[in-house]
Amino acid sequence: MSYPYGLADIRLQLEGYDWLPVLRLFRHVRVATLPQLVAATGFSRDVVDRIIRHLLTIQDEHERRILLQGPNVNHLAGAAGRGATVYRLDWLGAALLHEEGLVKEIRPSGQEEAPALIHSLCILEMASAAERAGFSMAAEQVLSDDGCTIRPDGVLAVPDQPARLYEIEQAANAALAARIVERLVNWAKFFAQADAKAISPHVTILFNVAQRDLNSTLRVWQTALDQVAADHAPLKFNLYYAVLTEFLKNPDWQGLSHRVRLVPQPSAANSEGKADTTARVEDRLLKDMLAGDVDFRVKDFVAFAKIIYSLSYPAVNEYPSEYDVFDQVAFPVESLNALRSYLNLSQNDDLRKGLSRALPLIKSQAGMTVTLNLTTRIIWDVWLRHMGMGRNEHLLVTVRPPNSNDSNSEYRVTVSLSRQLAATLDPMASLYPSDPPTEPYEKALAWVLEAPFFYAYELGLSGEPLFPPRKRGKVRRK
Repeated sequence: MSYPYGLADIRLQLEGYDWLPVLRLFRHVRVATLPQLVAATGFSRDVVDRIIRHLLTIQDEHERRILLQGPNVNHLAGAAGRGATVYRLDWLGAALLHEEGLVKEIRPSGQEEAPALIHSLCILEMASAAERAGFSMAAEQVLSDDGCTIRPDGVLAVPDQPARLYEIEQAANAALAARIVERLVNWAKFFAQADAKAISPHVTILFNVAQRDLNSTLRVWQTALDQVAADHAPLKFNLYYAVLTEFLKNPDWQGLSHRVRLVPQPSAANSEGKADTTARVEDRLLKDMLAGDVDFRVKDFVAFAKIIYSLSYPAVNEYPSEYDVFDQVAFPVESLNALRSYLNLSQNDDLRKGLSRALPLIKSQAGMTVTLNLTTRIIWDVWLRHMGMGRNEHLLVTVRPPNSNDSNSEYRVTVSLSRQLAATLDPMASLYPSDPPTEPYEKALAWVLEAPFFYAYELGLSGEPLFPPRKRGKVRRK
């Protein structure tokens, strides 16, 4: 049920406070931090803080507020400290902005998790910088052309020129390849029929990444762009990039300086195997990973483990639907097919042969201690050594024996990651207000590492299933 907004009473409570310049900044992405509000309004920090504190106290009889206080985040990559407090627009604040003609719909902020807040705050940095330079930028505006729809993070209006599109992107690894391909394919379709006089074909990506993550992020984007250019030629748009913090120091809103073009190289794309663009990108990234440096191999191996695991075990909501439940209990065909394809890559010949030779040794062992030791050695000395990894304190792999006292009646593999290793694996870890979660990586790695022991036949590592069907001969008549 919706209730009317008694804004007259709310405005009486706001008397004596210059609140509108503060609230106006929330029209872009419905979140903001105190430093951003100070920069946008020109007020002193104390004045903005006083106004914010008053706005946080006001609510109506339905407990709708003007602003809500969120967590502390460091939204700019490389920033030190605990970050700034995020303030989120609530229903009354949205209603006030709507009444002032600053937003079209009464809608509060829906961002609660750190990644969404970080992305929105970076968009606000970009939009505010453009505004201070005398330009108008619409944040997250939906653009449609003959059925093709995109929603760029920023649409910059340039006098006497076509509008320019800007995107904010965070650090990327192989696990994000599917989303990047989807974004590029949508752009390819949109610009194939867009009016070049209205929308400039020059798209700028501003990467919110630390310098150490820039090369690996560009590698994923370049691989995806090459494949999209090969599968959806000819591309009618040009892709440029810059690092967000560097760009904002000296932005060029009308030209293309202070940025680098990502030139598509269709000849470098993967032309073999699956026809799906995303699958081809992931295959090429996988091959690059196996030929790359150890740090890239470790990061990308974990990223691919998450991809493989999620094919059959997608993340489940707090209140799962019946389809979510079916996904969790169904035989993991998709994950096994992906893992088998991974093992069959020519770069993995030694790994595949090593597993095929080692797995039969377990069947010949009856003792629990010997089985535990042998299984652990196969994981470390065959699986993980192939990825350039050795035994260490940051990645603990435990083989648990059957135990009649709990639900574990089989040998199972568990993985435990240190917070430091999880932070290096998650491309946005440095921006989180707390340590990044380790469980998604641990579950995916445990499943991939133990899969050869449970599904050797399905993965092509054994010539016959564990329980082969009985061969029925002719019945001999007496």
